[in-house]
Amino acid sequence: MLRHLALVFIVVMAAGMLAAVGWLLVGGLAERVGPAADLRLTALDVLAAPSPDRVRGLAVLEDARGRRVRSLALFFRFDDGYVGSAWVNPEGLAVCVRQGGQTAGRHAYEVFVSELLPQVGLCARASAWVEPTQTPVLWMDAAAVVPIGAEEAPASAEARRALQTLASGRRVVYLVAAEAADYAAARERIGEADLPEGPVLWVEPGTEENTLWPLGRTWPNVVGAVLAGERLVQAAKRARAETFLVRPAGETGSVPAARLSSWNEVVRRLGPGAAAD
Repeated sequence: MLRHLALVFIVVMAAGMLAAVGWLLVGGLAERVGPAADLRLTALDVLAAPSPDRVRGLAVLEDARGRRVRSLALFFRFDDGYVGSAWVNPEGLAVCVRQGGQTAGRHAYEVFVSELLPQVGLCARASAWVEPTQTPVLWMDAAAVVPIGAEEAPASAEARRALQTLASGRRVVYLVAAEAADYAAARERIGEADLPEGPVLWVEPGTEENTLWPLGRTWPNVVGAVLAGERLVQAAKRARAETFLVRPAGETGSVPAARLSSWNEVVRRLGPGAAAD
């Protein structure tokens, strides 16, 4: 009799714990921040080297005012069917460490809050880019090619032509130094602008150095950095990349022309086969 009651007690407690976890992951989120229309889930492109070890996924969940939603779990599904989860950390990032690496290439993954309750059934997609460490890499500030945050603004034709030359034999890594709200739109514009394919990385304002330094360790063969922001320039120099400052796409002032490199100069100094002066 006592054993029977003990088993019943264990089952009831287990059911209660599952219900509590479910509420924390889904119900608590719905109660705290409301319907999906009030939330913005952004999945972020990531880099990795071929390895049997691990690949990670990244995402940010924000409310309508741009405030990070913390203390909940997000779920990650990779292109080979692997599913993992991650809690949002104190910085507001969900980092899913996928056990087991992936082969070289582009691997899509999706991030979702819940497939159980429609009101918080958010989903976003990004890619994990895997390249051998010896691959030549060009860091390209997305703002130098496409206006960030501007509605319906076209890509810079001059920058696009130069980039086609600079990208020859290299993997372009686009850097979006902006708030998360502008990141997904910038990635979409890059994809629509007939630019060389490459990962689009988010550089949260204020984290430039902390982002570029590990980026240079993951793919260390950095041939140069073409940037449109002073903070990115300083961070790239600390990461020991040859750096060129160009004017942001769609902008005419703010930086003295004497401090800027022209696209012709960048191609001459940084193009394939060219030697820096």
